This record gives sequence, C-alpha cells and structure tokens, in this order.
Amino acid sequence: MEEWVLADGFSKHRVAIDRLIQLRVFTETSDRKKETSYRLNPTFQTNLQKHLIYGGVLPREPMPSNITVRLPSLDDLEAYALGQWECFLLQLISSTQTEKLTNFSSSMMKVFQRGLLTQSLWIQMHNFGTS
Repeated sequence: MEEWVLADGFSKHRVAIDRLIQLRVFTETSDRKKETSYRLNPTFQTNLQKHLIYGGVLPREPMPSNITVRLPSLDDLEAYALGQWECFLLQLISSTQTEKLTNFSSSMMKVFQRGLLTQSLWIQMHNFGTS
C-alpha cells in the first residue's frame, strides 16, 4: 500500500495505519527479512465478509424469550416518545404545570430555552437586516 501513497500523503497514511492497528482492524507482522506487513484481523475479516455477503445486514442470533417478553412493542415506544415530547413542549411553555410529570432537569430546560431565545433573536435581527 505504501507504493500507492504520494510523498505528501505519507504521514497521513502512517497515522491511518497506526489507527487501524489500534482499532485491531490490522495486525502487524514481520517476515524473515524484518519487513513489516499488515493483515486484516481474522475476526474483522470474517465479519466484513458476512457484511458484504448479506448486503449490510448481518444475521442475528435469536434473543432468549425471557428478554423478548420484557421488550416494549413499537407502539409502546412510539406512545412513550410522543408523551415525552408533549411534556417537553408543555414544560417549555409553562414549567409549573408539568414539573411533576417529567424527569427533565430545570438546568436542561433553561439551556434549551436560552438556545431558543438566542436563535429567535438572531432570526429576528437577520430578517430586519441588522446583525
């Protein structure tokens, strides 16, 4: 691979190789001539082959039934997310009404409100031609 690298890109190439070694994608080997070569990690290679064969979707092992019984359905997740979003919006409008219903920290709400105010002020100033 080093033969393909242009002179000005050699340091970036070395950094990339070192990072792939750190991530254990490559393994470093030395031959009899003490030349360094790289191989794909066998586990990574096997999973990459599976990924390519199955079109990006790896086959999954079935989950044990004692876990799947406890998982919420998609409808349950959607209802929960919608409820949380509604509480969040209500708390933005009036924090005293929904304070008991949500787990949102007051500091998080203040940061979000400040962000909205800052954004709306910037939009207003931009629309009026001032900055």
